[in-house]
Amino acid sequence: MASIQTVVRSSGTAYRVQIRRKGLRAISKVFDTKQLAVKFARRVEGDRQVLQAYGHSYNKLIFADVVDAYFEYSYIGKRPKEHKRAALEARLLG
Repeated sequence: MASIQTVVRSSGTAYRVQIRRKGLRAISKVFDTKQLAVKFARRVEGDRQVLQAYGHSYNKLIFADVVDAYFEYSYIGKRPKEHKRAALEARLLG
């Protein structure tokens, strides 16, 4: 859902469009006229591809998952994986 707020500036009045959707980053843009703000809000909300382009989906990547994937697929070393993992966790959390 888009909301349009009036913003008072020293140079005059501006209009801020805020669009929030679950799973997407909030979109906020400021326009000089209300007509441009309404046009932008309608265009972005009406076109799903534009909405996704402006409000990239959140990446729910967790650092622990990255470390696990590194040890599982990328790490080639002399020590056993469990020992190296424990050392890294102790260093990060310690």
